[in-house]
Amino acid sequence: MVFSSPVFLFVFLPLCLAAVLVAGGVDRARWRGRDGPLRPTLANLVLLACSVAFYLFGSGWQIALMGAAVGCAWIGGLLVERSATRVVGLWVGVVGQLALLLWFKYANFAVAQLGALGADVAGWEAIALPVGISFYVFQGVSYVLDVARGDVRARRNPLDLALFITLFPQLIAGPIVRYADLDREIDHRRITLDHVATGAVRFVYGLAKKVVVADACAAVADACFGLDATTLTTTTAWLGIVAYTLQIYFDFSAYSDMAIGLGRMLGFTFPENFARPLSATTMTDFWRRWHLTLSTWFRDYVYLPLGGSRGGALRTARNLWIVFLLSGLWHGAAWTFIVWGALHGLLLSIERLTGTATTTHPLPRRALTFALVCLTFTVFRADDVAHAGRMLGAAFSWSSGTMPAAVYNALTHKNAAIMALALASVALPGHFVTGRWLVEARGVGVVVARGVVMTALAFLALITVMSQQFSPFIYFRF
Repeated sequence: MVFSSPVFLFVFLPLCLAAVLVAGGVDRARWRGRDGPLRPTLANLVLLACSVAFYLFGSGWQIALMGAAVGCAWIGGLLVERSATRVVGLWVGVVGQLALLLWFKYANFAVAQLGALGADVAGWEAIALPVGISFYVFQGVSYVLDVARGDVRARRNPLDLALFITLFPQLIAGPIVRYADLDREIDHRRITLDHVATGAVRFVYGLAKKVVVADACAAVADACFGLDATTLTTTTAWLGIVAYTLQIYFDFSAYSDMAIGLGRMLGFTFPENFARPLSATTMTDFWRRWHLTLSTWFRDYVYLPLGGSRGGALRTARNLWIVFLLSGLWHGAAWTFIVWGALHGLLLSIERLTGTATTTHPLPRRALTFALVCLTFTVFRADDVAHAGRMLGAAFSWSSGTMPAAVYNALTHKNAAIMALALASVALPGHFVTGRWLVEARGVGVVVARGVVMTALAFLALITVMSQQFSPFIYFRF
């Protein structure tokens, strides 16, 4: 089920929100007169049931794998908390979950490489990739590791842990929420009118970014990347490269906005996942702004345990390469993702070794960083490494020609105007994050502006949802 689908917007979300609010009212009635903060027991059960139904609707039998991951995390957490069973707990909770991820996400890729080396793989049947497995496995693994480090206490109630991992707003494509972020809110939370209102504002903002901006950029990017070598020119190559960069940012950040808004409506506070990354001044700055929850996950569980920046420049560069190769593999089992990760590791290592990250003149640095981000995303988007080579070769070959019909048809006046506005947003001040401002800013003028803007965006987004074809989020496949 997709957040931008009519089924979710007009059926699932209203029914889920109403059920959780009613359950919360029953909890308060049952808790009246008792000492201590309210525990939303019934509301948690209802929300868990809604989350299971959400995943079951689009994934069917794959919910069994998510159940296995939850079971590994729960048992592993209980075992690692005791010194006598710590090692067993790490095997169950960490290795067990990662084994699920490795098998279902990378087995096909491994078999393909064996076939390329001459092995007989004719009898191999491809394994379907479970939706969202990269996200919920990373959340479960971080929970077990945090328990092992003593940062949090293990959950005795498996249903509470299941709610943390399966919570539907962030289940499919993040943010990658840490258990410590939601620990208290699972036990003690109340949903107020302010929660629902501010969450709805953030959700509508994300919905508009997805269906109005990201999908318009997607039409142009798909047309350009779909060209064969004979019709690909320098202009169409750069048009497709920039269009895809805008698409993936507005698509993924839109999902995060919608997830954060939904979480707020349900009484949860999810971490921010983006901070205007396309306005970064260096590649180091880019990764301080892009997919923050994944960056911090690799920082805390891979980069720092490897030694981080301690031990000299070469060891730091090695650690960065390891992190970004793993990050590339996390995104997908293909050489394009591995090359994408290696390129980012190389660029960050160069910045560390040369001190580029400390130079002045922000505008040229912004332009250079944006260009580098666009070029690396070309590899990310390409069907294979050869396809990426053709796109990049055309971008720098200075070839000319007429615009192919597919690109001309995709680059309508509306799509061109939306792309131009999206590109112009890159020039905004780097500290200005629109989604957070819409929710957090205060004042009479802000309230009026927010009401006008969000009403217009909601109307435009809903019209677009009802009139266009199904368009999944990019990160659904990860």
